[in-house]
Amino acid sequence: MKRTLAALLAALLLISLAACDRETPPDPEQPETPVVQEPEETPETPDDEAPEPPTETPDPVEPADDGAAVTDNVVSGSVEELIGYQLTMPQVDTGDQAVDQILNDYYTAAAGQLEDLCWGEVYEQALENLQAHNVTAQYTVERNGDGVLSIYRTVTVENLVTGDRQQTAHAETFQLSSGGLLTAADFFDADEATWTARLVEQVRRAISDDPYHDQSYYPQWSDLCASAFQREQFYVTDEAFVVFYQPGDLGPGGQTTFAVPWSSLSDIAA
Repeated sequence: MKRTLAALLAALLLISLAACDRETPPDPEQPETPVVQEPEETPETPDDEAPEPPTETPDPVEPADDGAAVTDNVVSGSVEELIGYQLTMPQVDTGDQAVDQILNDYYTAAAGQLEDLCWGEVYEQALENLQAHNVTAQYTVERNGDGVLSIYRTVTVENLVTGDRQQTAHAETFQLSSGGLLTAADFFDADEATWTARLVEQVRRAISDDPYHDQSYYPQWSDLCASAFQREQFYVTDEAFVVFYQPGDLGPGGQTTFAVPWSSLSDIAA
């Protein structure tokens, strides 16, 4: 009996211990405490060193002499390896967008006409004898101030095999305030017959003063000065009204531009 009681007590003790083990939960894993990084303090900027707010880009300032900025605009290409061309045209910036549009559209159209020349007449010449040609266009600014822009241009077509060259001259004079194209009559306070006669007279005088004019000009050069005169063939400088002729109009080797001083035109100038 005692043995049986002892066995029962031992069994109850084991059961109690097992129950205690089941009731005590395991310790949960403690989460890591996040490390909080303190932000760096931004030093205060003293009032006298505070950065200035960005300013807007100012509008272009017109030159003091009431002129324009002129840069090169180069158009180049080739036509079936027979024609190469490089056309240098002016790109004008007056500070007035509307005026710039007028002037630059004018020279864009002029470059397009020269490209048509390369693909047309010059290409036909090259095909006749299968000789390569080169076409170049250049310009010079003759007057750029007092509201007037005057540009003189030359176009040269050269046979690269024979070396023959053909050149033509062009010029434009613009009123910068409006972009309008000025004519020769705008510079004279007289009728066309009067200022035309004066200009032709001045050209004849310049040729006669050339000691070699008999060698450089055709024998009939005096008559040609009037018959070959074209009123749109002019440009202006600060010192003169310049008349020009096409190469060969007055002779095979004579000069083609004649500067008539404003002082000799003072009585008829506008």
